Amino acid sequence: MHKRRAAVRRADLKYFTSVRHSTDIAVMGGGKLAYSTTESSAHLEQARHSVRFLGFLKVWQATGKVFDSVDLNLPAIVFDTVCTYIRIPDKARALLEQEKRELRAGVHAAAHALLNVIPLYLMCNTQDVGVECVSESETRWRPERLLIYDRQPGGTGISAQIQPLFGNILRAAYELVKQCPCDEESGCPSCCHQGDCTMYNVVLDKQGALVVLQAVLEAEGSFLSRAEGDHRHRCGF
Repeated sequence: MHKRRAAVRRADLKYFTSVRHSTDIAVMGGGKLAYSTTESSAHLEQARHSVRFLGFLKVWQATGKVFDSVDLNLPAIVFDTVCTYIRIPDKARALLEQEKRELRAGVHAAAHALLNVIPLYLMCNTQDVGVECVSESETRWRPERLLIYDRQPGGTGISAQIQPLFGNILRAAYELVKQCPCDEESGCPSCCHQGDCTMYNVVLDKQGALVVLQAVLEAEGSFLSRAEGDHRHRCGF
């Protein structure tokens, strides 16, 4: 009979391990939650959260260099939740390409900035909500969006509260990054870094985040102007 025991021994190791995994947030679409309001162009939808543990790296403590990689074959951990997201206009990609910057690095940094300002509006932390993070080796296609999701199965209701506030959160994130005095290309813990980043705060671009956030804010402003015009038209103003 398996007793669920593990044999261990004390050892003075000169290395540590770093997990390799991928996280996917699939927007299900077509559900009863799928809607946007006149307060924001952000959508609220059901989503599926999937984590697959691919293996781990062995890293020397003294140098930080990887000296071994171990692959794992484990089933994905999947649960359904709720997310809110806003699309990134094509203008952001065009501007970043002109500056020879990576869109994904700007999006990743912008998403972290959103996480850093959400507690100013709602009582929550990074155990409650998460964003899409990218790794250095990732080459797969991702939708161009800023997405925030509830990190608990079934959802916690936080994404639903964020959705109508998305425009305000975008503006706060933009001001946070713009006013941060750090001169690091990837930003710092005060603006674009996140302690709970599943990809260890790689592929971040502070200036790219400003481009992304500004482009989304401009698109959001256009949406609100159209929504106000439609409202006036319906009311006969």
